[in-house]
Amino acid sequence: MLGGSAISTVSTIAPGVRRRKGFTLIDLLVSIAIIAVLMGIMLPSLKRARVTAYQVVCSSNTRQIGLGLMMYADDYGSHLPYSRFAQPGETTGPQPDKTVIIRDIGGPKDWDGMGLLFGSNYLDAPKVFYCPAHSGAHGYNRYVPIWNGGTGQIVANYQYRGGNLAHATDPLQFSLASDSLRTKSEFNHKVGANVLRGDFSVIWFADSDRSVVSSLPESENDVEASAKIEAAWQVIDVEAAQGK
Repeated sequence: MLGGSAISTVSTIAPGVRRRKGFTLIDLLVSIAIIAVLMGIMLPSLKRARVTAYQVVCSSNTRQIGLGLMMYADDYGSHLPYSRFAQPGETTGPQPDKTVIIRDIGGPKDWDGMGLLFGSNYLDAPKVFYCPAHSGAHGYNRYVPIWNGGTGQIVANYQYRGGNLAHATDPLQFSLASDSLRTKSEFNHKVGANVLRGDFSVIWFADSDRSVVSSLPESENDVEASAKIEAAWQVIDVEAAQGK
């Protein structure tokens, strides 16, 4: 009625269409709880998948190092790359804890051990010398400036054994290289290591009881480092000989 004081209201919702309700606080809390439960279920699986992927990439790196060593030995009368740390020095014995050092201070002729594979163009990808599972102080990013033409020492994530294949009576009785054994923190996978055997095959050494990693040096300055690492090699050799 025109001019009247009463105002009639008209619904704007089309016939047959229901009004939508928003989320309540309880709905939101329930959704968050469900997501949290799902994440709790999935995260262990994702972690295991990542660990497995790291082991596979590391195995590939170890295999490439093995191919590089094989080509080098083929060109040099079955001699593996020389390492000053694997041989007795004038004032010291062998220093197996230092065979992760693949380039020392100085110019291009200072490649050592496995580093000679890079210096001699058998391997041309620096990341091959680094394990993706490494959580210690010697990751690839630390040495990028030196790899890109700088000078200085380079430490890899793989331990070189050294040796002479021409004198090996049974290549399955010893290991040529493995994940780093230098210190506990540099043992890349914590539960085992990829190992390059004397026949250039790669096996997984499962340190299931953590006896090897627990016996490694605490730091790079451990005075018993050489003896501890040599003892670790002996354990790994036994497993490698059995193909485990």
